[in-house]
Amino acid sequence: MRSIQALSGRTVLAAIVAAVIATTLGAAGLSAAQTGAGESERKTQLRATHDVISYGEQFGLGGSVPGDRGTEVRLQFRPAGAAGWRKLRNLHTSRDGDFAVRLGARRSGSFRAVPRRGRISTLESIRVRAVTTLHVSRHEASVGDAVAVTGRVRPGGRRKVKIVIRGAEKQLLKTTSTASGRFGLRWEPSAPGSFEVRAHVAGNEVAAGAASVSRSVTSYRPALASWYGPGLYGNRTGCGQTLTPGIIGVAHKSIACGTKITFRYKGRTVRAPVIDRGPYVGSREFDLTEELKQRLGFGSTGIVYVSR
Repeated sequence: MRSIQALSGRTVLAAIVAAVIATTLGAAGLSAAQTGAGESERKTQLRATHDVISYGEQFGLGGSVPGDRGTEVRLQFRPAGAAGWRKLRNLHTSRDGDFAVRLGARRSGSFRAVPRRGRISTLESIRVRAVTTLHVSRHEASVGDAVAVTGRVRPGGRRKVKIVIRGAEKQLLKTTSTASGRFGLRWEPSAPGSFEVRAHVAGNEVAAGAASVSRSVTSYRPALASWYGPGLYGNRTGCGQTLTPGIIGVAHKSIACGTKITFRYKGRTVRAPVIDRGPYVGSREFDLTEELKQRLGFGSTGIVYVSR
């Protein structure tokens, strides 16, 4: 992909001219002596600083009219899939016959330069890549809670949208964007765990498809828990560690040692590893260490919400 540094004012135009014209004339490798053709018969040169660019970003477009200076050049655009040309703007060449402009990428298509004198340029095409945004209504939810997944693709238009959810369970949800580019659906996690949600939007003639950034959602289930520690400090845990008052961890009968679990209790969230075996009392699933208990603001026994 061709690129150009982000500049401003006259420096921008000078940079566009330098980058574009050097490429244009270097590729053409032509001079009046080599061609033997009259200046009015030589083709106008046109190049873009990008051939693929994201929607809304700036790019440079420039070229030259060989042997002509101060002449008017009409810059035209034909959207992909369209038959006719649209006028963008009128430019004037410099004393060296060069011209340049900066434009915002809005849709895929082709450009051409039509000078007042001389031949029309060859076509210069760019492919615009869509920009997709994605949001989730909550980053933490209980199993079965509805999470709204919404987003927007620009440029707008009806497109196929796939919502890919990866985690303890993998799901593929499908929807279609509206004419304005907006889309949305509801997702209910059916299992606890950490999930990454991402939207993949299909391409069309207006713009190539694109994927959004990932959004994280943690799903919880309720579990009965207690805590332990006093009287046991200095002992080795079931996972081979030394139990101390400041250690953050949890005991469970079967979850693999070292497995990290997120605990949520009354608005507080702490991530802790499995460091021990237990509890072995009643229907309790987890024994929290004293430090984990303090960080959660947990009592002696009760329900905590876990991501495993």
